[in-house]
Amino acid sequence: MVIHRWCPFLFPILPPFHLLFYVICSQLLSSRNIKDDNLFSWSYYRWWFLDRLRNNNTFWLQHILGTPLYNYYLRLCGARISPNTHIYTTIIDAPWLLEIGDGAWIANETYLNCLYFNDDDTFNLSPIRIGSNCSIGTRSVLFDGLDMQNNIIVQPMSSVTGFIASETIIDVGPCAAGDIYPITSWLYLQKIWLRQLIVSSFHHAWLLSTAYDYLYPYVLRWLGAHIEENVKIAEIDTFLSCPTNLLKLEMGVTTFGGVSIVPTELTPSGDHRVDQIILGSHTNLANGCSILPGSCLESETMIGNLTRITRETKSKSGVVLMGVPARTMPFQMPVTPKNQDQIEIIPFWHTCLSHYVSKCLLLGIYSSGGLVGGSIIHTMFVCGLYRYRSYIRYQIIEQIIARVNQDYAQFICPFLGNTQWLIRLFRAYGAHIGENTIIPDISSITDYHLMAIGDNVRLNVGTQIQCHSFEQRIFKLDPVSIGNSCVLMSGSIVMAGCKLMGNNRLCPLTLIMKNDQLPPDTH
Repeated sequence: MVIHRWCPFLFPILPPFHLLFYVICSQLLSSRNIKDDNLFSWSYYRWWFLDRLRNNNTFWLQHILGTPLYNYYLRLCGARISPNTHIYTTIIDAPWLLEIGDGAWIANETYLNCLYFNDDDTFNLSPIRIGSNCSIGTRSVLFDGLDMQNNIIVQPMSSVTGFIASETIIDVGPCAAGDIYPITSWLYLQKIWLRQLIVSSFHHAWLLSTAYDYLYPYVLRWLGAHIEENVKIAEIDTFLSCPTNLLKLEMGVTTFGGVSIVPTELTPSGDHRVDQIILGSHTNLANGCSILPGSCLESETMIGNLTRITRETKSKSGVVLMGVPARTMPFQMPVTPKNQDQIEIIPFWHTCLSHYVSKCLLLGIYSSGGLVGGSIIHTMFVCGLYRYRSYIRYQIIEQIIARVNQDYAQFICPFLGNTQWLIRLFRAYGAHIGENTIIPDISSITDYHLMAIGDNVRLNVGTQIQCHSFEQRIFKLDPVSIGNSCVLMSGSIVMAGCKLMGNNRLCPLTLIMKNDQLPPDTH
């Protein structure tokens, strides 16, 4: 009774406790350089424990991104960070191995990967050094002992490793349009930083609605965006993060999961520029693509996975654009079929009812079984529902099951990442996965009954393997096969129908297109 009486007063101290607990553990358990240590060793599980704690702190850290307070917190974790540094990413797997010089800028969704899987059953933990006055674009991947000197610009969606000399530009792959805001100005804080803070703070509120919710276009119109009819949006938060009065989405636009609408671009002088983004009618944005300010796409344009679109991108009606930077492919987008839209719009009352029922089930499971017993009951319940989902014919029941699975992925699965327990869960779902395979997250693979993964396969954070596709809103399924001893590095995507024959290494931000086959021993 005493604990229940004091519970409301414990909530305000929960975020500081989470953050300070990670600081203490990182000081006690972190190791400096680890060279060629065995997987599943004591050193690996020390890193895994710290990584799981860090993963559970990302929600709290999103509120201080880009501020001196975030820099100070990373210093407490062992990082060596100079003043006047702006860091907007939480994807840092070993902060104690990070060194960042004065005046550096690191954009959101940047991967700072100190962990590197070798081709055998070993791994490395190597430091990452970023010099003074460097600019790292959004969704870039920095990995494997990077040593970056001063005054370097890394364009968005680039992968960088090794030694990078100074003065280098790396390119692998209500606001007013054209306005420029200095990073230290009040206008930048008001129009850009504060908007991103609000969107990230209410991140879990967006989970109430489902993908392609019919309310998304209405919300964006209310906020000033120009949204025409029959627009379907998988995730609304990326659109809310940028000035909505600069957005124009014409009729029939479709955006899939993982699309990033980048709110600003960094000028050579270090300021931030905003500009209008126009998506022509019946444009399709595939998973993982990034749309920068000033982008203008003509009608019937298909943007492929892991593609970067900028103001310099030349778009013509009906073309397919892929790559970093985007290039026109030698084939065109097929004619949009009539009346074959298979992207379902869930009624709002279905969403509310499924959310209410799933939360009642969640409270009932853990109030009756406790923390340990409830976790076991929850796991058995979710596995049973997924196994027998094919027998269900009612949409509202399918929605409730999806909500129950979402709750499980949110509360339990973060503790299972990079362990064999997550592999056992995937097997219970119906996936065929071999021994000693490492998968970082429940969202790394989908369509489990069509998934076959061999022994000793390694997936880094941000990797996705999917067995489905929406081709002009038509749903298709194809099995995926990953052979033994493959390594898929951060940001890689393997599409439906692909086969990796074995001993393949995919570098960061690699796209394996639909029905591709990689012969053995290819990198």
